[in-house]
Parts: sequence; structure tokens; C-alpha cells
Amino acid sequence: MIAYFDSSALVKCYVREPGSDEVLTLLQDNTPATSRFTSVEMASAIARRCREGRLDDSHRHRFLRELDDDLDSFYLVELVPEVARSARELLQRNPLRAADALQLASSLVLQRRLERPVLFVAFDRGLNAAAGREGMQVSGVGAQGA
Repeated sequence: MIAYFDSSALVKCYVREPGSDEVLTLLQDNTPATSRFTSVEMASAIARRCREGRLDDSHRHRFLRELDDDLDSFYLVELVPEVARSARELLQRNPLRAADALQLASSLVLQRRLERPVLFVAFDRGLNAAAGREGMQVSGVGAQGA
């Protein structure tokens, strides 16, 4: 199965925190996908952890290099007009932040293009609730059984 990883899930591969084992297992057991935008969100999340003193600069540089290498093996959904249009539509139906709407829109566009289910993996209850309402199969915090 193809599993679409939101930044809130993918960061758990680089920073050990609750949910890391689940994400690593899903990465091993599925074909991974994400948005091109994820690299920007991930850089932001890692930089924030450095500012907060939870990571040092050497870890930040290593994680960002690893992320770039890892994303080479992902199916990347580009930020094309179809994704932007879908994100705007999602914002009319769901209480999402712009970045979350872009992530969910990317996964929905991927699912439509592939014409088969895509597992949506995120660790954000509101985002997962919206993904479920939009017909996505969901894994992560707030998912059924999680």
C-alpha cells in the first residue's frame, strides 16, 4: 500500500518521540509518499527543536541531510495548481491550517491519480479527523484504534 506521511509523522523518524516506532514500521511496510512541501515543514520543525534546546546544531545538520537522502526514495507530490485548488476547497469544509490543508490535498490528489486507497499518516487529531471526513484511511494519533 502507499502511505502518505505528513510532517507530523515523518519528523518521528529523526527525533525519537511517541509514535516513532509506529512510523518506522509503516515506512518499512508501505511505499512512502509525501509532499514536496514536507521538506520545508520538516526543516522548520527541526529548527524549532534546536531553538528550544532539544537538538543541537550537529544533529540538525545530520537530520536535514538524512531527510534529503530519504526523500529521494519517496513518491513526491509536487505543489501544482491541482493541489492548491484542492487545499482551498478543503479549507472551506474543514478547520485546518494552510500547511495541513496542503498536506491533505496532496494525499487526496495522489489517491485520485493512483485510483486506489492511500493511507494517510499524521499525528494531529484535527488533521486526521479532516482526512477521515474526506474519505482517507488514517493512521496516527486520533485514528480509529490509535
